[in-house]
Amino acid sequence: MVVVVFGRTLENGFVYDDWETIVDNPHVHSLQNGFSFFFDRNSTAPETHLKHEIYRPIKSWSCALDHFIFRGNPAGYHLTNVLLHLVAVLLLNQLLISMGYPVFTAFMASLFFAVHPAISQNVSYISARADILATVFLLACSRIVFLGQPETVFRKIVGPALFFTACLAKETSVVFPIFYVFVYRYVHKPFRSVFSYGIAALLYLVLRQTVVGGFFQTYYYQNSFWITQAAMVKVWLLYIAGFFWPFHLEIAPIIETESGWAGPFVWFSAVALASLGILIWIRRKHLGKAGIGLVWFFLFLLPVANLIPIKALMAWRFVYIPWVGMSLVFCHYFEKIQRSRTAVFFIFFWLLVLTLYSVRTVSTFQTDETLWKPLMEKYPHLSKPYHVVGNYYLREKEIVRAQHVFETGLQSVPDDAYLMWDLARIHAMQGNTGKSLDLLEKINQPMRRELGQGFLYDYVFALYQEKKYGQIWKTLSFPDISGMKTKILLIQAHGSVLADHKDSAEILYEELLTRGDLTAAQREDCSAVLAMLKAEKIHE
Repeated sequence: MVVVVFGRTLENGFVYDDWETIVDNPHVHSLQNGFSFFFDRNSTAPETHLKHEIYRPIKSWSCALDHFIFRGNPAGYHLTNVLLHLVAVLLLNQLLISMGYPVFTAFMASLFFAVHPAISQNVSYISARADILATVFLLACSRIVFLGQPETVFRKIVGPALFFTACLAKETSVVFPIFYVFVYRYVHKPFRSVFSYGIAALLYLVLRQTVVGGFFQTYYYQNSFWITQAAMVKVWLLYIAGFFWPFHLEIAPIIETESGWAGPFVWFSAVALASLGILIWIRRKHLGKAGIGLVWFFLFLLPVANLIPIKALMAWRFVYIPWVGMSLVFCHYFEKIQRSRTAVFFIFFWLLVLTLYSVRTVSTFQTDETLWKPLMEKYPHLSKPYHVVGNYYLREKEIVRAQHVFETGLQSVPDDAYLMWDLARIHAMQGNTGKSLDLLEKINQPMRRELGQGFLYDYVFALYQEKKYGQIWKTLSFPDISGMKTKILLIQAHGSVLADHKDSAEILYEELLTRGDLTAAQREDCSAVLAMLKAEKIHE
């Protein structure tokens, strides 16, 4: 069934973040960079804000291995996703059997996990494989946890090691020790067996903090924790409803934020969730198998519940790991009703519908156009679809279509920095550097910092073309020049000379001559200009 549903993904290309984290990321183009994935935040996506937000070295390593085998062929990367999902399904099946479920019951629950549309995004979208990898390691770790006594030294070492590896695949795995606290009585293990997992979690958090420099990504919606949580209680219920009938399976579902807690649906959602949470807590000492599944589901959704802010209220690719818990719940109740032929027939029919829905979802991931254009039409005031679709046309060398998409987007979202930068690049390609510079100068300083060195290069290049050398000099930041890209330093150095800031230019040329990526001609030019600057200083 995994092959039947997801085999067509091999016809799909790269989409969305795949371009930044895989195609345009030189770090994953060589297995020799494998060590840097664990200690260099730039290895995630050096040109984007993602390097400050995500730390998933196991996923980066898997992509490097794919590149080694398949080079730039996306079919190979998709094949890896399908195989990893198949491994996760088989591990789930083995976990259910080890928990005492009959083979047929475990098979049905595994089938539910294998074909459910809510998790089809993770299989269809290469960059979302981090969740699949984490699930593989978490399920292998859980198998060890749910195995009975005696606790061998081997299990005591391998279990925490698998958990630590799951964290390196996806940061949401870090809540597993809390899950263990809930189930240690059920699996008849002493409480001290949780400690090694807690230590592994602490080590991971220290490592992540050291490399990335932070645990979260952005600010709360409308800068309010409570407004964000008012929206999130609705999202929790949408996830639960998606178990029975998945809907709004867009790559970025649009969830309206709330003005407060006054809305009736917000209160209903909050009361329902609180009641379920209290019930689980009261029953924590006598959790059944369904209770264990619910604990897993809720705990592994907590990291994406905006308690610590993230850049999305809701995304279906977030539910891959939590869906293991829903599979446990399904397994528990299916065992109780399977004696009824009517109930079994209904379940088979429901799974068939879910399977067909998954096949339909897979087809939307063929290209960025098929994935994002429906969103562009459905939500005309959302900027990201314009940005992604326009850049897809740019990669396809359809510049006129890209320009039309960016201009349409700016009419709907006039102040969006990404769209202004996109359109500025189009004008630069067409030789209209004046128009390009006008757009770039409208972008405020905080957004310029978020856009990073890609924006800075386009900005100083436009300034250079327009002979505004004094403004190029103002873009210098000497404490950061060692981390600045060579192509930016070249323009800044030349601009500093032409703006008569010779001391600054001398520092920049000296830095440039230490770079290994200068061409022979560039090195010769830099040496000549630096020699000239030093000769003038001696003469003066």
